[in-house]
Amino acid sequence: MGIPLKWSVFLFSGFLFANLAPAAHLHAQNTAGYSIRGRVFDAQTGQPVPHANAFLAHSMLGDAGDEQGIFQINNIPAGQHELIVSVLGYELYKKTLRLPAATPMILTVALTPRIIPFPEIEISADTREWRKNLRRFSEQLIGTSRNARMTEIENAYCLDFRVNDDTLIATASEPLRIINRGLGYKIYYVLESFRASRTTARFSGLPRFDTLAAASSQQLRTWKERRKQAYQGSLRHFLTVLCANFDSVTTVLKRDPTLAARLQRGEASSINLLSREGFVVYRLERPVGSPQTIRRQIDPYSLIRAGTHPEDRVLTFRGSLQVVYNRGAEQPEYLAYLRLGRWTRPYQTSLIEALQDSVTIDVRGRYFDTFALHTKGYWGWQRLAEMLPFEYSPAGPAN
Repeated sequence: MGIPLKWSVFLFSGFLFANLAPAAHLHAQNTAGYSIRGRVFDAQTGQPVPHANAFLAHSMLGDAGDEQGIFQINNIPAGQHELIVSVLGYELYKKTLRLPAATPMILTVALTPRIIPFPEIEISADTREWRKNLRRFSEQLIGTSRNARMTEIENAYCLDFRVNDDTLIATASEPLRIINRGLGYKIYYVLESFRASRTTARFSGLPRFDTLAAASSQQLRTWKERRKQAYQGSLRHFLTVLCANFDSVTTVLKRDPTLAARLQRGEASSINLLSREGFVVYRLERPVGSPQTIRRQIDPYSLIRAGTHPEDRVLTFRGSLQVVYNRGAEQPEYLAYLRLGRWTRPYQTSLIEALQDSVTIDVRGRYFDTFALHTKGYWGWQRLAEMLPFEYSPAGPAN
């Protein structure tokens, strides 16, 4: 009897997406860095907007503009990126970029002023209701894992909540400052949307990461180990290995086309990188007229094809996939959430659904359509407290 996959989540942009930089033995890092330079000004007055916060979403790359509104972000890897420029009192600026570009990346960023209401806060029953909503919001956005217990929102006062038919809707008047002492990151999080019912959370946001200063060498070692644990078995890890497997098998097939038939029969497992990394992929099917769901193991090579750009791959499948990671156990907090606290299961089980005919990802496991993928089970339970920046690699010296 399987454990029920109770919780589901529409992953936030690129997450958790929810969430990228592959292990060194899967893809070589691009050592050539690129730069973005820009000037930020007021769209109405034409005057410079000083000290703008410019960053690439889901990364550790960013710069604070100077008095003249000039910023520059360096050491950017090739591929698609989302530039964010944020200043209190102005509308958020977002622009999708792809590097390398045909011309030098020099931008002019016009910001539109925004009026921010500051309602008075009274100590009343409404305040108690706000605190109740804050707890619910934090559980959905940050999670209930071990890392989540060590994560807090510094400026929760900027949040506003309303409840509509038991659905919690949250907005923030400024970017959230989130301290994750479990993984050792400070996250600057621009909340774009948030809706959570009792069974489904749907939210999106644009995070930038900074590392916290470790109090000791032991704390730094602990953070490195927890980051590695957060990465292993995650959706990021799975998508990265899925792309690496496609590239590896494609190379082998060019040398020996006869392997194609063996792949279809499941006889070429030695070149299946996913199984070597601990992943097994099944397709869930329900025959017409049958109440039973049938699970069939599938060849992961069939899920991916080449994309338009060298860094891009296209994920294509119908229905639901069940992904089992057999090198990591599900956290006790997850089993307790499912009211299965006495169970022990030495592997992680997740479901993934594509809400489009195809989803473009890249060789680092990133995808950019906010709500392109829907996950349930273990991945659906994971939240912001398990998120790592794009630059993270288990083999990286700084991680």
